[in-house]
Amino acid sequence: MKPPNERGTENRVSTATEKIPLADRVSLKEKIGYSLGDAASNLYWKTFEFFLFIFYTDVFGISAAAVGAMLLVTRIADAVADPVMGAIADRTKTRWGHFRPYVLWFALPLAVAGVLTFTTPNLAGAPSWSTPTLRIPC
Repeated sequence: MKPPNERGTENRVSTATEKIPLADRVSLKEKIGYSLGDAASNLYWKTFEFFLFIFYTDVFGISAAAVGAMLLVTRIADAVADPVMGAIADRTKTRWGHFRPYVLWFALPLAVAGVLTFTTPNLAGAPSWSTPTLRIPC
């Protein structure tokens, strides 16, 4: 038996088989909304995860070891930056909430960074600075 808490009642953990009150349930509309948002996010990130290594080795001509080291360094930097950004967002107090301002402020820079990730500089003397070259093998 578990020890009593401050009120003198038993501490208990809810289980998955317990009934959730109707007011606390997530509606189907909310579930679909969160699912679509998460699907869009995963589509964006999985594109990078799948094609980035191939793009850097086949299009840029970087060795596989150098690309692997570069991706390792970025993962380590991400492991440090994510908790820091989470702490910053948790301390953010706006009328839109904690996280929404960052989602809105960084949507455009993230899209630009995504395009620039798959852009190769044209260093052969062409008039434009860069040309997009995403080549999908068929």
